[in-house]
Amino acid sequence: MLKTKVVVVLIMGIAFIAILASLPSIIRIKEEHSRRTCTSNLKEIGLSLHMYSMDNNGQLPPNLGALYPRYIEDLRIFVCPMSSETVSEATEIDDKGSYVYIPGYTSKDDPDTLIVYEKSHPGSEGRYELYLNGHVTWKGKTK
Repeated sequence: MLKTKVVVVLIMGIAFIAILASLPSIIRIKEEHSRRTCTSNLKEIGLSLHMYSMDNNGQLPPNLGALYPRYIEDLRIFVCPMSSETVSEATEIDDKGSYVYIPGYTSKDDPDTLIVYEKSHPGSEGRYELYLNGHVTWKGKTK
């Protein structure tokens, strides 16, 4: 009976150590998923800005909120999973969303013009940026 209890405690100890050892990789996987989602969100915003400009003689919208709901139907697109921001209605997109939009450009401006960038958040050592040509890039410390 005592041997069985010792074996059970030993197995539980090994399982606990295995779980602790896997935590860093679980955290890395979650961070990678968040980075990919943030990049994907910006690419979708870029495509939506392009569609908006096609419908409006090359003019870009006055704010990101103008993209909802005609060009972007899901409010979650305006929030990067790494941020603490939440958007529950269209009027919050520009104030509470994760991205800063720089208005005043047209589709005919320099394609390498920065038009949307990620707001900084705790623990961030850089930000994602969207350019007029639809390219999304990371600016900051190498990950």
